[in-house]
This record gives sequence, C-alpha cells and structure tokens, in this order.
Amino acid sequence: MSAEARRPAPVGEWPVGRGRRVLVATPECTAGAALAGVLRGHGYRATVAATGAEALRAARLEAPDAAVVDLELAGMSATELIRALRAGEETAAAPIIALSTSADAAQRLAGLRAGANDYLMAPVSDQELLARLATALALCPQKAGLLLLVLGSKGGVGASVVAANLALALQHAGRGQVLLVDVARPQGALDVLLNVRPSGAAAQLLGRLGELEPGDLGGFFTPHASGLQALLLEGAGPAPQPEALRSLLATLRQVQDLVVVDGGSLLDEPAAALAELADRVLLVLTPEIPAVRNAKRCLQWLGELGVGPGRVVPVLNRYPQPGGLPRGDIEGVLGLPLGGCLANEVRLVAYSVNRGVPLAASHPQSGLARQVAALAGSVTQVAGGGEAPAPRLLLRLPFVRRLSQA
Repeated sequence: MSAEARRPAPVGEWPVGRGRRVLVATPECTAGAALAGVLRGHGYRATVAATGAEALRAARLEAPDAAVVDLELAGMSATELIRALRAGEETAAAPIIALSTSADAAQRLAGLRAGANDYLMAPVSDQELLARLATALALCPQKAGLLLLVLGSKGGVGASVVAANLALALQHAGRGQVLLVDVARPQGALDVLLNVRPSGAAAQLLGRLGELEPGDLGGFFTPHASGLQALLLEGAGPAPQPEALRSLLATLRQVQDLVVVDGGSLLDEPAAALAELADRVLLVLTPEIPAVRNAKRCLQWLGELGVGPGRVVPVLNRYPQPGGLPRGDIEGVLGLPLGGCLANEVRLVAYSVNRGVPLAASHPQSGLARQVAALAGSVTQVAGGGEAPAPRLLLRLPFVRRLSQA
C-alpha cells in the first residue's frame, strides 16, 4: 500500500464497521496486514488469508459480511475463489471487491464476471477502500434498507413536495421506519412542509459519524407527529462532501427500513454520490418544455454514472395542466414510461404547504394523496432488470422536435 494508504483516515469521516466481518484474500503478507489494519481501525473485524483454499475455509467458518480478493492469488485463482464464494451459502450475497496491481482490462472483467461487485487498483488509499466497502455493504439487500432519491429535473417542479408526501405515504402504509433526509440545495424546504424545527445537532452529524453507534443516530433526527423521522441537513453547515455524504447514507441504510432523500435539482458531485447509492431515483418533472428537456439531460447524466433505466422512475407532477405537453409525447422524448402522474391540484397543494401538513395527513382521501400512495407502493416493489424501451418516433409536433434535438 502507498504512504497515503498507511495514514489513518480522519476521525469521524467514515462510519464505523460495527463489528462486521471482512475477509481479505491476498498472497502479499505486508499488503494483507496493512489492509486488515485499516479495516480494524474503523470497527471491522478482518481475517487475512494468503491462498484461495485458506480463504474458503475462513469463509465457511466465519460467514464474512464482505470480501476483498487480490486477483494475483496463486494456486486457486482469484476468479475460482470468487465463484466459490458466490456459490457458498454463507457468502452468496456478500459483496466482493476485487483488488489488483495490474491495469489489464481482461483481468478486471474476469473478476467482475466471476461475481465481484467492484474493482480497485492497488495501491489503494484507505479512504477509497473504506468508501467502496461502505457502498458495497449499503447496496447489499440483506443488510440495508431501501434508499429512494427524489431529484427535480429543474427548480420549481415540486420535488420537495413529492419527497415529503412520498415519505409520509410510506410511513402510513406500514413499510417500516421511514427517514426523510433533506440535502436539497441551495435551500431545502422540508422543515416548512412538515412544520418542524430542524435539530441543532444535525450540524454535527457528519463530523461525528465515525464515533457513533447505531442507537446514537436518533438524537440527530427531528420527529414528526406521524411517526416519520426527518434529518434536515440543508442549512446545517457547508454543503457535505460527496464521500462524507456517501458514508452518511450508507450508515443510515443500516439502521432504517426506508430512507427517502430530497436531493434537489443540482446535478453535481454530491448528487452523483446519492444517485450511485440509491435503489430508485425518482425524477420529478412537469409538462413544460424546460422541465422535460432537463429531465432528458438528467437521464443522460444518470446513465453516465451507471444508473440504468431500471433504477429510474420518472414522475410527472402537476398533470394535466392547460397548454401542457401530452403524457405520451413526454414518454417518447424521455425514452422511458412514466412511473407515476400526480394531479395538478394547485389549491390543495397550497393549502398543504402553507399549513405544514402533507396531503397524506390533511386530505388522505383526495385523488392526489391516493396517487402518491400508489407511487409509494410501486417504487418499493422489487423490480427486475431490463433495457430501457426504445424511444418512440414522435416527431410530428414542433415542441417534440425541439426536445429531441436538445
């Protein structure tokens, strides 16, 4: 490992491992000891194996939560070990990170095809190792709650209203403990929408994350009368760094059944960290050209991050409205079917927002509240993979031509 890797990460920057077991398989004794030292220093329990056979024995005895496998293993090859770990009952769902000093693309692809979840080039810094490990564990469905990210295609499309009502609908549906997180920038609004006062302790959370146990996190949340919990980070200090935000969400997923994040509308590095971690990205847009054009650009940005169409749910808000674009044409431009349409109930939403009472509480029988409840049910279902549907050829109208050429 490099000199940078041997330096411990700053205290409080990474979530503690809370005793989770990590198997490290590498023929390099020095590198193995260094990796194990970094992991143990952050609360993980690390076991080092020098060969594939040793690693398999350790896996059967200890059932590790994750594995780091050096692709330079001798004897049993690393790909054979990865396949064996995937086939084993104890490790079938455990995330596996492949590690190599080689830039050989064929070796990397072989490791990924064998079943590795991620790939790291050595020497690797402890910061990157810990971030990738936290992400891999957070994405493990058996060990993490569901993370729903709500993004606006542009400012003013109602993404925060959707996020607040979605979270409350999930809470009312008995989906488990729901946490609503506000990281929208430049100015969040969830405190107004819920009529709650942010906890002053929220400003300290990111700096103290590495010191906390799961039971400590509740002290940073703001409770709502519905039973919903809120973590209002916007305005609690400077904008969080991407890796700190990634670590925070990875930790929250370990202790919450559902986490709904209001991510705002900025397509920046913090938003990218959230999108990569999310199980579903709800992309909120309205039936106007600027909003649809920006939604198309956002889909392209998500695709570049590796967030495929199976994880994206376009949500058409304030539909229909006089002079607005038709639903079918919007779907044609996006190349994706809409995951939900929310009615244009201007007076009802204004009443709800100005009183700080989400629709699920103020007007639970309204058509709009029922639509949000249906959306909540659909996005929490386990969805299969699949390719995005082919874009429809809807170039007959001027506004569709303009959007398709944007």
